[in-house]
Amino acid sequence: MKDRRRQRMARRKRSEPRGRRVALLLGATATMVLTVAACDEARNPVAEDTFVDVMVELHLLDARPELDDSRDELREVIFQRYDVEPMSIDSALVYYSRHPDEYSEVYARIIDRLTEESAGVR
Repeated sequence: MKDRRRQRMARRKRSEPRGRRVALLLGATATMVLTVAACDEARNPVAEDTFVDVMVELHLLDARPELDDSRDELREVIFQRYDVEPMSIDSALVYYSRHPDEYSEVYARIIDRLTEESAGVR
C-alpha cells in the first residue's frame, strides 16, 4: 500500500511543472497571511498618523497622470519612506471598513491635508 502511494506521489510530482507547485505554495502562503490579518481586527495595523501621511501621498500621486509610467515605483518609494508594507495599508483599510466612525474621522484629516496641499499649489 505504501509503495503504491509513493509511486502515485512520484508520478504526481513529475507530472506537475515546478512553476505550478511554486505558485500553489505562494498562493497558500498568501491565503494564510490574509487570514491571519483578517482575524486580527481588534487593532489597526498602521498608526493613524502614518496612515494619513501615506494616504495623502498616494492620493497626490494618483492625481498626477503624467507620472503613470513610474507610478508603481513611486508607490514603493512612499511605502519605504513611511516604513510600511502595502499589505499593512490594505489591512488598515479593512480595519476602517469595520469601524466606519473612525474612518470618517481619519478621512476628514486626509481631506484637510489634501485641501492644504492644493491651496499651497495655487
